[in-house]
Amino acid sequence: MKNCWKILDIEETTDVDIIRRAYLALLPSFHPETDPQGFKQLRQAYEEAL
Repeated sequence: MKNCWKILDIEETTDVDIIRRAYLALLPSFHPETDPQGFKQLRQAYEEAL
């Protein structure tokens, strides 16, 4: 399992809707103003998963 799947907390998938929902669910926890590094990692994981 790639690191992006661990960050997004989902199984490896090609379903864009599942990836998007996981990203949006985690987004409040990694807000760019309060956790810029966490947000950057989340965004990179999202882009890698797509």
